[in-house]
Amino acid sequence: MSRQVNFSQGFKPNFSGHETFALRQGWLEKSYQAIVNKDFNPFLAENAIAEFGVGKNMVNAIKHWALATGFIESSEEKFEPSEYSNLLIGKSLDPYLEKSDTLWKIHYELVKNPRNMTLHWLFCYFNDNVFDKSLVSLRLNDFLKTNGLKLPAEKTLQSDISVAVATYCQSKKTPSKDDEVGSPLSELKLIRTTEDGRLTFNFGPKSSLSDEFLMACIIDYWENESIGLNQVINTLKFEQILHNPRSPGRIFLLNERDLASRLIDIENVSDGGLVWSETTGIQQLQKTQSYNSERLSTKWMKF
Repeated sequence: MSRQVNFSQGFKPNFSGHETFALRQGWLEKSYQAIVNKDFNPFLAENAIAEFGVGKNMVNAIKHWALATGFIESSEEKFEPSEYSNLLIGKSLDPYLEKSDTLWKIHYELVKNPRNMTLHWLFCYFNDNVFDKSLVSLRLNDFLKTNGLKLPAEKTLQSDISVAVATYCQSKKTPSKDDEVGSPLSELKLIRTTEDGRLTFNFGPKSSLSDEFLMACIIDYWENESIGLNQVINTLKFEQILHNPRSPGRIFLLNERDLASRLIDIENVSDGGLVWSETTGIQQLQKTQSYNSERLSTKWMKF
C-alpha cells in the first residue's frame, strides 16, 4: 500500500521538461557558463544556438537538468547560479565536476526535491529492490492517487521513467553516439541491470562517498526535519537516518552496517560537534555545544 505524504499546499510534481534526454556530461557546466554574468536569457530560442550550439529540444533539456539538480535557479525567467554551483565552478573547487563528492551532491540535490517526482519517489519511497519500468509505473501511479496528486498522461510518465533510469543506468545494448557522453550520475552505480534485463538498486557501502559529505547531508536532513516540526531537534535516531524518506540512508542506498560504521566515528569527522550514542538500546546522533551546522555542512568542500 502506498504511503500518505504531507506535501505542501498547491504542490505540483513535474514529469517533463527533459525532452526525453537523460542528463549528460558537460551539461551542468554549460548551463553555468551560459548564465553567469549575462543580462539576457540564454535559453530563449534566439539566443540558444549561439550559446549552446545545439537544437531547441536539447537546450530545453539542459535547462531542465540544471534547474532539477539545483545547479541554477530561476525567478521570472531570470537565471542565476546556485550557491553550490558558484562554489564548484565560480570558486574553482571542482570546475569540471569530476570529484566524487560533487557527483554525490548533484545526486542528492536532484533526488531530495519532490518536484522531480519520479526520481524522488524512486529513491525515497519505492521499496522493491528488483524491478522493471512497468512495475515502477504501477507503483508510482498508486502513490500519486493515494496522495491526491494529478496523474500525468501515461506516455509522459513512461517517458519520465525511462529518462530517470537512463540517468543512473547506462544501457547494456550497443551504445549509440549519444551514450558516449552519458550521464555523470551513472558513475555512482546506484542502479544496475540484472542478467534477465530487469533493474536493481545497488545497496551497500559507497566508498566514493566521503564521511564529510555524508555528514553534510545528515545535517541538511536533520535541519529540514526541525523546520517541518517547527522545533529544535537535538537527537536523530539511527533508523531515521537509514530508512526515512529523503534521508541520506535512502538517497545513497546505504546498508545498516556501513552507515553504523560511519556514524560511530562521526565525533572525529564533526570535530566534536556530533556524537554517536547507544543507550538503552537506542542508537542515535546527538548535537553537542560545539555543533555548528554551517561549518560542518561545508567541511566536505575542503577535501
